[in-house]
Amino acid sequence: MGNPTVVTGASRGIGREIAQKLAGEGASVVVNYRSSKERAESVVDEIRMEGGEAVTVQADVSNYDEVVAIVNATVEEFGSLDILVNNAGIVITESAEEFDIDDWRRVIDIDLTGTFICSQIAAQDCHIADYRFKDTSNYKT
Repeated sequence: MGNPTVVTGASRGIGREIAQKLAGEGASVVVNYRSSKERAESVVDEIRMEGGEAVTVQADVSNYDEVVAIVNATVEEFGSLDILVNNAGIVITESAEEFDIDDWRRVIDIDLTGTFICSQIAAQDCHIADYRFKDTSNYKT
């Protein structure tokens, strides 16, 4: 078993690629998703077909209790949490004129508050021994 790793928003896009790459390098991966269960299960199936270890955990990263459940599931399945990748995020493609305040709040809740909650719980509960915050939002793929 490799380093237990949570990748938020791992059912598609960059999160999917990160989960597959880390699993390919030996990490045991928790593929977090909010609503795309089939896509998340597909990621896990692909990781397992390549000989890796992975499970899915459904949770909304902007919900404190659901994030606690991600960490608890990771520790239960893999014994600890060594790596947290805060990847979950949403983009609304409407123009500012079409965007309403509820859409704006959802972006902030997922993109900012979710990152904070995940980081805080992982560090606070001492599941990550040498915690350092690293923002990957500006990385190019």
